[in-house]
Amino acid sequence: MVRARTWDPMIKSHLLYQLSYAPGTRSGKPPEIAEAAVVPARDEFKGKVPDLYVSLKPGLTPNEGIRKRVEDSVIREIGPIARPRRVVIVPDMPKTRSGKIMRRVLGAISNNEDAGDISTLANPEVVDEIRKIKA
Repeated sequence: MVRARTWDPMIKSHLLYQLSYAPGTRSGKPPEIAEAAVVPARDEFKGKVPDLYVSLKPGLTPNEGIRKRVEDSVIREIGPIARPRRVVIVPDMPKTRSGKIMRRVLGAISNNEDAGDISTLANPEVVDEIRKIKA
């Protein structure tokens, strides 16, 4: 069993957790990716499904080719059961001042919820940017 920060199953009936995506988003990641984070998103039929947020290395422009390569890397590394519902290319990840990615905020964005207190973020302006991109 793979364990990670949250114990929410990413896909109903399977033990895929956030850490499960590490091979698809880190070691086997496309070279354009700077950072990646996976959060559970509610799904009417499956319960919870993965949404994958990625930021690109400086100087790169988001495009459908990169989005497809990211999705393909997850499928190749983990399997088709782990296909993300959505791959969202973002300008930056919401981070604390110490540099931790705030998955709670990304989860709220994926589930169309209020992000709550974002006063501890080093870059609170990115939350609205990500909401616009995801919409």
